[in-house]
Amino acid sequence: MVIVSGERVIGLRAVPARGGVDASDPPRHRADMSTLTDLDPKELRPLLHAEIDRLKDEDLAAAHRALLEIEMHRLLGETDEATDRAWASGEITEEKIAEAIREHRRKHPYR
Repeated sequence: MVIVSGERVIGLRAVPARGGVDASDPPRHRADMSTLTDLDPKELRPLLHAEIDRLKDEDLAAAHRALLEIEMHRLLGETDEATDRAWASGEITEEKIAEAIREHRRKHPYR
């Protein structure tokens, strides 16, 4: 479980495995983690929406930043894969990079 204070994530707390229950956990956090990760996305989406709806107003910015970070990692992975494919196919080469730099400098000379 993510522990949030104000607008920043301050740590993570383990949820007991095999359906174990931590007495300090509210009922919504008592599920086995493997059960949560095995959920169909169509089932998980409403659960996440409900979790967000239960957040305190002061915790929303931290949740938003966490979601943005997840999106950033996904996009970086896609960009890395596309770049690797471009290098492998010859779409990007040392020569093409050098030519692009020369062309840019020709169009935008230093003053």
